[in-house]
Amino acid sequence: MKTTTTATTLGAATLIALAGCGSGSGADVSEGDSVTLDALSKDVNAAMEGAGTGSMKATSTNVELEGDFELGKNEAASITGTTGEQPVDVRVVDGVHYLKAPSPEVTQKGKTWIKADPGSGNPQDQQLAGSMEAMADLSDPLAAIGGADDVDAEVTKVEDGKVTYEIALSKKQMGAVLEQQAKDAGDEQGAAMAAQQAQKTTTTLVVDEDDLPVKATTTAGDATLDVAYSGWGDDVSIQAPPKDEVGTLKMPTPGGGSPGSGSSSSG
Repeated sequence: MKTTTTATTLGAATLIALAGCGSGSGADVSEGDSVTLDALSKDVNAAMEGAGTGSMKATSTNVELEGDFELGKNEAASITGTTGEQPVDVRVVDGVHYLKAPSPEVTQKGKTWIKADPGSGNPQDQQLAGSMEAMADLSDPLAAIGGADDVDAEVTKVEDGKVTYEIALSKKQMGAVLEQQAKDAGDEQGAAMAAQQAQKTTTTLVVDEDDLPVKATTTAGDATLDVAYSGWGDDVSIQAPPKDEVGTLKMPTPGGGSPGSGSSSSG
């Protein structure tokens, strides 16, 4: 998805533990050239939005995710897989985030799906929506480093119509990225912590002759996230869960009970 928040960027970092040539196409660059990250991002985003749809598979330590997404006017995503040993099923439709509940006990009224609003004033709601947005943002191979200033993408390989770019950010540069994204999201606490949370980060991106992503590998510290892309322009169908199956996360009781404790009304 195109809206990047601190929760999105830090969520992508959790998934890991949890771009002057005017165009990034192989016809315009050669090995050893460089383009600005801004130019590369614009070319890749334009190509993806032109395709309209795509699919991805993401792999990291204890993370296996795959899904489809729609880009452009009606953005949507459907992501399934596992993080750790926990199954996940996420959908983002019309800006609304849905998570398949691990059990009915964690939702109000025992619903099957949890609805989370990133614009909510509820921190728990914001955190949940941010984690889901991080998964949906895997559709953007440069989301984790989006907004970096004065950064170049180096062309390391041009072969068979594919171009490989490498973008390296120092700890200081990555801290500035996280800080700005936190400020844009209105998260002053996250902005203050950005420098401490940042690590030297390198993204290697392979695009085809149409500037569409083929594979992205992002390394931060000792952890690596690999995302493979396919199915550009294929038909996909991403639907929100039925309204009668959607509820909200059950809040802890004042006595300190867990979200799954206590009684709940049915409906």
